[in-house]
Amino acid sequence: MIVDDEQIIRKRFANFIDWKSIGCEVICEASDGIEARDLLQSKCPDIVISDIKMPGLNGIELAQYIYESFPSIKVIILTGYSDFAYAQSAIQFGVVDFLLKPTPLDKILGTVKKAKKLIMQQREKERQLISLQSKIRENLDEIREKFIHDIINGIIVNPKVIILSL
Repeated sequence: MIVDDEQIIRKRFANFIDWKSIGCEVICEASDGIEARDLLQSKCPDIVISDIKMPGLNGIELAQYIYESFPSIKVIILTGYSDFAYAQSAIQFGVVDFLLKPTPLDKILGTVKKAKKLIMQQREKERQLISLQSKIRENLDEIREKFIHDIINGIIVNPKVIILSL
C-alpha cells in the first residue's frame, strides 16, 4: 500500500518501480492516513509505504495504528522532514525505515526488500512454532510419562518445577 497526499508521488511509486522484480505488487493506494486505515482490513497489505505529513491521520499516527492493530504489517516512512523526533517516533512503532524525500527509487526498492525479508523471517518463525506445537500435542502422553518417571526417580526434585509443570 502506498499512502501519500500527493497523487503524483503515489503514481511515481506505483508505476516507476519494478515491483515484480522483487516479488511484490502495489495492491492499493491511499491519499491520507484515514483512507489507509480504512483499507487495511479489506486489502491486507504486507507493507505500507507512507508519507509522514498528511491531513487527518499523519504517517506516525498511521504507523502507531498499524503497530497496535496489525503488528505483522511492515511500515516504511517517507518524509521531507529530517526532524529526529519523527524518526524516534517511527522507531517506537516498529517502522522498518525512515527515508528522506526525495528518495531514489532504488533506495525504496532496497528498503522494501528489507521489509520483505523481515516478513519472510517472521513467517518462518511462525511456521516453526506451529510445527513444534503440533509435535508436542502428538507426543504429550509420552512427555507426561517421562516427566512423572523423572519425578519418581529423583531426576526432578525441585518442588517449584513440579508445581509449574503440573
